[in-house]
Amino acid sequence: MLQRYRFELILILLIICASSPFALYLNKTQRFP
Repeated sequence: MLQRYRFELILILLIICASSPFALYLNKTQRFP
């Protein structure tokens, strides 16, 4: 049970790390107010 929780935590961290540069790229291209 603990191992599954750890796996989901790593997965969430990977998604956040992958989406961060993508969000910065959108901010640069679209320039939100």
